[in-house]
Amino acid sequence: MAYKRNLVCLFAIQFLVLFSVEDVRAKISAIIVFGDSTVDAGNNNHRLTIVKSNYMPYGKDFEGGKPTRRWSNGRLFTDFISDALGIKKSIPAYLDLNFGIQDFATAVTFASGGTGYDSLTTTLVNAIPLWKQLEFFKEYREKLTKFQGKEKTAETIHEALYILSVGTNGFMLNYLHVPIRALEFTMKEFQKFLAKRVYQGSLQFGCPKNSTRWICSHGVLAVLKNFEHIIRKNMCGSI
Repeated sequence: MAYKRNLVCLFAIQFLVLFSVEDVRAKISAIIVFGDSTVDAGNNNHRLTIVKSNYMPYGKDFEGGKPTRRWSNGRLFTDFISDALGIKKSIPAYLDLNFGIQDFATAVTFASGGTGYDSLTTTLVNAIPLWKQLEFFKEYREKLTKFQGKEKTAETIHEALYILSVGTNGFMLNYLHVPIRALEFTMKEFQKFLAKRVYQGSLQFGCPKNSTRWICSHGVLAVLKNFEHIIRKNMCGSI
């Protein structure tokens, strides 16, 4: 059932993007992605972690038929959005040494499989925590400024589409599978705990206050549904 809801969600996003692509294509300067395995294009391959997808059948339907370090047999939903907008056929991982700032200028993902709003989640598997992804983002802005100038970079950051896809690992890893947080919190208390982390993390992004270009995905767990209003209010504007 959850799988079907995920498909519906992805198809809905794809439909909306394709339906309005002509209107928004000229207005989107870049796609900047944060999150977990749902949008990780290979960053974990450059870390000492067991959470990797550099083996078959991952990538079997991607161009070349080899593992791309994406958690998919082909492209990710962010790749499809980027392709539909005419930006890039696939979004490169920030830590992939095969790409540079010239590639990241229009699309980049800082995501890491296994991460979550709770820092303990990433500690268990040594994924890249959200706060570190934010540091990479700041580093990215500095590199982008050197590459294309301060004025152009300000425009790129302001007009970019930001995608955040994260949420289920905190529950799946350190509340259910390894119930460390379950010893500290009830389900409702843990939900509030994560909601507070979402809010605190959102204040660190440093993106334009009037930016409205956010797509936020929190998985299909019902306990995460009311995170939406927190994201809408605090993550650089509404979505």
